[in-house]
Amino acid sequence: MQRGEPREDERALAALARLHGIQRSYVDTHDRRIRASREAILATLGALGAPVAGIRDVPGAIRERHRWSWERPLEPVMVAWDGRLDELTLRVPLRGVGGTVACRIELEGGGLPFTWRGRGEEIGGAELDGRRFVQLRLRADLGLPLGYHALTVRAGTTEADALVIAAPKAAPATGPGRAWGLSLPLHALRSRRSFGVGDLTDLARLTEWVAGLGGRAVGPLPLHAALGGPLFEPSPYSPASRLCWNEAYLDLERLPELAASEEARRVLSSNATRLAARRLLHAPLVDLRAAAELKLRVLEAVTRDFLAQPGGSPRRRAHRAFLRANPTVADYAVFRAACDRRATPWWEWDEPERSGRLSRRRDIGADVHAYAQWALAEQLEDVAAGARASGATLYLDVPLGVNAAGYDVWREPGLFALRATVGAPPDDFFAKGQDWGFPPMRSDAVRERRYRYPIACLRTVLRHASLVRLDHVMGLHRLFWVPKGFAATDGVYVRGRPEEGYAILTLEAARSGATIVGEDLGTVPRSLRPSMARHGIRRSWVLPLELTGKGLKQPTARSVASLNTHDLFPFAGFWRGMDLDLWRERGWLDGAGERAARATRRTKERALTALLRRQGWLGPGDPSESDVLDALLRFLAASDAGLLMVGLDDLLGETRPQNVPGTTGGANWRRPARESFERFRALPEVTSTLRAVDALRSTQPR
Repeated sequence: MQRGEPREDERALAALARLHGIQRSYVDTHDRRIRASREAILATLGALGAPVAGIRDVPGAIRERHRWSWERPLEPVMVAWDGRLDELTLRVPLRGVGGTVACRIELEGGGLPFTWRGRGEEIGGAELDGRRFVQLRLRADLGLPLGYHALTVRAGTTEADALVIAAPKAAPATGPGRAWGLSLPLHALRSRRSFGVGDLTDLARLTEWVAGLGGRAVGPLPLHAALGGPLFEPSPYSPASRLCWNEAYLDLERLPELAASEEARRVLSSNATRLAARRLLHAPLVDLRAAAELKLRVLEAVTRDFLAQPGGSPRRRAHRAFLRANPTVADYAVFRAACDRRATPWWEWDEPERSGRLSRRRDIGADVHAYAQWALAEQLEDVAAGARASGATLYLDVPLGVNAAGYDVWREPGLFALRATVGAPPDDFFAKGQDWGFPPMRSDAVRERRYRYPIACLRTVLRHASLVRLDHVMGLHRLFWVPKGFAATDGVYVRGRPEEGYAILTLEAARSGATIVGEDLGTVPRSLRPSMARHGIRRSWVLPLELTGKGLKQPTARSVASLNTHDLFPFAGFWRGMDLDLWRERGWLDGAGERAARATRRTKERALTALLRRQGWLGPGDPSESDVLDALLRFLAASDAGLLMVGLDDLLGETRPQNVPGTTGGANWRRPARESFERFRALPEVTSTLRAVDALRSTQPR
């Protein structure tokens, strides 16, 4: 009997993991099956909210999960592709079955609702704690307009509701075709007029310059909000909120209210401000926090004088209208002011503040943050409008995660699993795996709340960009959870609801006319790329990940091609093997591992140069680093790739990445571009390369 118990325990644990969408194993980049430990699975179950402290709790947790499933009459969300809703599945107590089932769909856009009745066909059942349930299939046969619709079902004494997402099967085939753009993090863009960090006017000038050379897109990385003081997090992929923007990117000189605020002009023109701005501009690293704090001093004076104006002025009315239309902004502003005062994460606050209830009494700190969000929205729209007028667009990111100490998690903590973080398993580039530090969202909780938060995050970006990059798109299918106390090598994949995620993407893309690009790099499930193709989501093509010992996989028309990402070394660093140097220094490669990695890299480099020679992009002889870079950019410019994003860092010979995953501090997310905007826009080697790229993009692919 005892000999059989461990096997029975494992079967029960496997069943509970399956019920919660946990994968007990995955196949890594070398086609090896990696199995999760019992301890990691139990910890992940606990993070998901399952009542398990140890293996003995598993049988009870299985019973509870079954009960939870059968006591929900409807799944909270369902998808009607191209508006077709053929049938519904309903679970009801057996004693509640009888007569007809009444259904009603209220359309998002109003108008006459869809109503119908029918008798469900019994297709299954269960008995739990002496209660019998049946599963019914009910014919619908409806053609719905696209949108988010509210379904209500009544069967006897049982009533339930659900969200119906009526979405196009594929996102529209919009966006630039055979175009190119420029990638440069906005925080890294310096100009003579900046506070050591690019602002939205710098972004507008960069976009205008790129468009003048024929480019159609500028990718500045995420521009979302960050906390200040000791809570500051420099990573744009772990923002304080995915619903608000970063004050550090405001151009103070363009504030309409600046002219009317004598105090603000005095602060802005003071020797102290000028000296601080000069220090930031010439510092070796970007200090986004200091730039934001400097700007907030001016913003406080602007806000005080602005709110002292007559309430009936056009600008005061516009300000109130913005806050009414965007209630999240006022709530965020109150939260930010509380963070500024307390300088501690929200989970250390007293109740009721910790649970999302803050005083709404008049607070200049909250007023400043609310005014800043209004100004940011106006300036961002001006940048977007200018880009559209020149035939270009911003290429903005939707980050996968959000800072645990930030507004979004404080406002809706139930959406997030705070006993885990998101990361990635070990691969060829990150041998120890990655732990990104922010909490994953709980799929069940997001569905119960009808995806309101993810939809709002997507719309925040779509207001200003017609080209949007979805960070870590595989998160629609599965996400790598690292339970607290575990290393990234011991993480576990948790499955998502991909069809529902794709339905939101295609519907929002259809409404906005935007092109959605998925970042599909790393260890991805086999179903990911076929699903992206089926739903019209463009994929990412990145040189180091497409380069093999046999050559280079060609980018397709449905891809966005680039030589690297913010997490990879720029071309010069990659070509010199500086990434391998770093891995050795960090202990991520031992002696044998380093020798093997360098041998593999040399094989890939030879295959690449041979390919470039065969296609006529590289001449005979031993090529220089710049020869290979030029040949690669021309090769990609002449390819089928729908969009080629050229990294400014590559054109300037930068060797260091913006971020080294698996590390914190240092220069991560703080490295400026090697040259200022005024300087690099005049460099012949930059402009001539971009003109050559534009010429090749304008011809038929080779």
